[in-house]
Formats: sequence, C-alpha cells, structure tokens
Amino acid sequence: MNHSTIANRWNADLVDEKYEIWRTGPENLDEEWRAFFEGFALASEEHYSRSDIDSAAPNSADNDATRQARVIGLIYAYRSIGHTIAAFNPLTKDAPTNPRLTLERLGFEESDLDSVFHTGNYLGGIEMTLRELIERLEKTYCHTIGAEYIHIQETPKRRWIQARIEPECFIPRFTKEEKHRILSTIMQAEDFENFLQTRYVGQKRFSLEGSETLIACLESVLERCSKNGVDEIVMGMAHRGRLNVLANFLGKSLEYILREFSENYVPDTIHGDGDVKYHLGYETKRKTSDGHVVDIRLAANPSHLEAVNPVVEGKARARQRIREDLDRKQVLPILIHGDAAIAGQGIVAEVFNFSQLKGYRTGGTIHLVINNQIGFTTDPSDARSSRYCTDVAKIVEAPIFHVNGNDPLAVIAAVETAFDYRQTFGCDVVIDGSDRGELLPLVQAPFRLGWEAQELWGEPSAPQAHRLKTEAFFREQPVQSPTWVVMGQLHSDHPFADPASERGLDAPPVLSEPFEQACAAFGVNRTISYGRLPGGLVMLNWPLHGNDWHRGLDRAFDPNPKVQQELMAEMQAHSLHFADELQRCSAGGLTRGEAFPHESGSPAPWLSLIHI
Repeated sequence: MNHSTIANRWNADLVDEKYEIWRTGPENLDEEWRAFFEGFALASEEHYSRSDIDSAAPNSADNDATRQARVIGLIYAYRSIGHTIAAFNPLTKDAPTNPRLTLERLGFEESDLDSVFHTGNYLGGIEMTLRELIERLEKTYCHTIGAEYIHIQETPKRRWIQARIEPECFIPRFTKEEKHRILSTIMQAEDFENFLQTRYVGQKRFSLEGSETLIACLESVLERCSKNGVDEIVMGMAHRGRLNVLANFLGKSLEYILREFSENYVPDTIHGDGDVKYHLGYETKRKTSDGHVVDIRLAANPSHLEAVNPVVEGKARARQRIREDLDRKQVLPILIHGDAAIAGQGIVAEVFNFSQLKGYRTGGTIHLVINNQIGFTTDPSDARSSRYCTDVAKIVEAPIFHVNGNDPLAVIAAVETAFDYRQTFGCDVVIDGSDRGELLPLVQAPFRLGWEAQELWGEPSAPQAHRLKTEAFFREQPVQSPTWVVMGQLHSDHPFADPASERGLDAPPVLSEPFEQACAAFGVNRTISYGRLPGGLVMLNWPLHGNDWHRGLDRAFDPNPKVQQELMAEMQAHSLHFADELQRCSAGGLTRGEAFPHESGSPAPWLSLIHI
C-alpha cells in the first residue's frame, strides 16, 4: 500500500491545524504526526554557534584525506602549467613565476614539506615526502624544458609522455661519445656562420646564428632512424639556416654553396631559382653510426616561408606509397618553422587540420621551430595574442616541448622523445626552440662573456651548454674545435670563397674610410644638438661632413659590439640621405629588424634624426 506524505500543497490547512495542536499538547496527536513535527523542530534549531563551528577541529583522518587530495591537485598543477615557469627562454634574466604554483596557493604550509604522501598516478603510485615530490616535479616540468601535453584528450598518450619524462625528471642521459658528437656538430655550425659573416660582409644572409643547436637536433633524428625503422626523411624549411643545414646536415659541397653567393651565378632551375641559394632543394643519402642508410630530401622553397609545408607532406605521402609504407613509419616528414611564421600564416593551421585525415595523413610530422623571438620588425607581444607561437598545434592535440637552445642536451632529449612519440602514435609533435636570436641588442649584454660553444666550453659561467660544462671528462679531455678543418676547406680548397677571384677581378682597393670616395661627403655641414629627451632618448652632436663625424658620438650610446662598425658606417651613409632614412623608418623596413638602433643594455631607442 502506498502512503502519501503528510505534508503537501493540498493539505496545508490541515498541517497548520496539527502543528498548533502539537505546540499546545503533543500527546493529543498520533505518533506519526509527532515524529513529523519533532523532526521539523530539530532541523530549525541552531544547536551550535558559528564560533563553535570554527573552533571545532576536524579529526586527523579528515585532515589527512584533505591534504592527500591537495597532493594529487599539486601533481596535476605542475603537469598542466609547470611550463609557465620553465627556464626555456635564454633571453630572460629573472626566472618566471606563477602564483598558482606557490606552496600557499596549493594549500600547504612549510610544516607540510616533510610529511609523507601517496603520489597517486605519479611514478605508478609510491610514497614520498612533499619536499621531494615538489623538487622532482620542478626538475621535470620547470627546468629548461617546458612540456605541454595535458590538452591531449587521449589518456594513453598522456600516460606515455609521463612514463617517458617523469622517472628520470627529463634529465638527459647521454654517453661520452654522444656528448662529443653533439658539441662538435654545434661548433661546426658556428664556424660556418662565422665564415660567411666575415667573408661576405654586406650580403643578405639568413643566418642560423644563435640557433646552431638545430643542426644537432637533425643529427640526433638521423642517428635514431635506425632504432625507429625510418629509411627516408623529407624536409622543408624557410630561408633561415638553410645554408647551414645544406652544408652540415645534408653534406652539400661547400664549393657549390659558395659559388651560389656569386652575383653572376646562373642556377640549375630544376631545384628552384629566384633568391637562389636560399630556395634550392637537395637530395642525398647518409649513413648513421651503425651503418643504416637514410635518404634525405630537402624540398625547394621558391615561395614564401610556410608555403612549403603542404609540399613536404605531399612528397612524404608519395614516398610512403612508393615504399608501400602502409604503417607510415618508414618515411619521416620534418618541417622547420620560424616563430613568427608558424603563428602568423594560415597555411600552418590548414596543414595541421589535414594531418589526421585518411587521404592526407603521413603518420605524423616533427615540427622544429627556430624561435629567435622576433618576426623581422615585430616583437612577439605585437605579433600574436597567444602565449606561445606554437599554440596553433593544439588544434590537433600535438604535444609541445619548449626548449632552451642554450642547453643542447635538453634539446636533444626533447627531440628524441618527440621522435619516439611520433613513431608510437603516428601524430604530429612540436619542438619550440627558443634561442638568443641575432636582432635583440637589449638582451645580449648579459651574455657577452661568450655565446659560441667554443667560448662556452672554456667559460664555466656562460649559459650555453651548461649541462656539458660540468662533465669532468670534458675538462680532462677538451673537445677540439673543427674550426681549422672547416676554415681550411673554405679558404684554401675552394677558390670561390673569395668573391673577387671567382669573378676573375682584382680585389677592390681598401679605403681608410667607408665613404671617402663619395662626393656627398663634402656637402653642407649640418649639426645635431645633443641632449637627453624624456624617457631616456639620446640625441647626438656631430658634424655631418668629412671623416670625423663619429667622434662626437655620445659615450652613453653603447651599441652591440658585434654590429657597431656596420652600424656606424650605415648611420654615416644615412646622414647623407635624410629623406631615404626617414622614409625607411616610417615604413619600418630597416633590415636590422628595428626602425631605430638600441643600446645593448637599455631599451631606449637611439634617434639620430630627431630635431633636424
């Protein structure tokens, strides 16, 4: 038999009547009504004051359960946002902070650090002190590698990454021979850039300077091809670093590379033409250290920056079909991006969106980003709305590893992890390599002790390769720079290293001053008053004729020593062509990457043409 409840909207009058009876004489009501009103009264009474509730301490079991739950939240916090305080930007002086990762925000106190907690799904579920747990998480997620992968929805992929990086705290483990190979590769890349800088002054170059670790990354991928069953690499990249990749990774003849610097060079158009040397493709075969042969194909890129991306994916798909590679494991596509281009060009998102479609997928692409933190004339803060230039990759849930180019071993560890992830899941993966760049004079001052690997090897306090510098065997057995080999080849073996001899001409006479033969040097004398404007802007006072123009240069202006001579000559020329200078400044088109030069230790621009 179903019993309806005593109180409902239809018998409100009856309830009121019974309630009055219960208040005056509860013994006159039956047991069911009395129970109803007694429960109602009990719920309405305040047996404890607020102060009593606040002062009542929970029992120890409840307290331990709360703290244990907070530990699980702490682990998740480091996994998800630990990258926000990772030290992968070599241009920042101060370590980044995030209030969401402070001890207080996570719900703990200093007294909790020595308490032992269960780690849940971290390391398979063990017990350790809170102090040890935080130290391990900071080494894993907040050192020179920042891992973004929590946006991946598939649990097996997240668990794979955790199992790969958490047991060893993402600390690189390499043999002596591997460390020697990495260092020698970086030094050889630096020597190549230094040679071009000194031999082809004034020629337009898209240097890899500051990002030489890219060559070590490519070498690492090549060496791992045997283990991962890869027989062919299909590559695509824009201009920056292309000559270095051709020379030091693909092994293109240095003679041909130098020949292409000639003004009279006529290219073989089968590999593309136009801005010749930075558009050409190349194909070669290389052997790994264990004898495995890998075909390497660099696609020609006669178009603009990221336009080569779908070309590379199409070539990789075709090569997989030719090899009957149904699992798409034997042919590996690699795309090398710039930080501004990967965020700014829509074709990048289009290629990502096609990456998992049945008719277009290639088994995943390794994306390497040369992040020199400037897009020609644009600072990252003015170039995009997202935190990172690689956020576009999240549309396909690609894991992203942000790495510090000054820590080559960490970079290689991330690249190897990315390669293995691609082979395991057949998905795209991104390596975002931040480097010091070559166009940021403000932030280079703290690192003047030596950027190059050669200098850093002998300078323990320098930032680059700081993991390797602590190795005892490197102090006992220092690595010899391959400079004498590279420079010997470039200067002696190949006459094309000398542009004058290549053209069959006599070398031009050396001028004591860069513009001593310019008739404009004897024009009208104009002077610029000196003073400091609000905001620290510097004005100069020098005569704009003759050869003593630069001696009035204010000592307060301290340009980057690397570009000082070129900058001084450029400024003297501009002083003779005011209209051209003003037009270029207004268009933001100086090839130096900034409309105005900056001091090496100050953000203040130096305005030479103000108040003319």
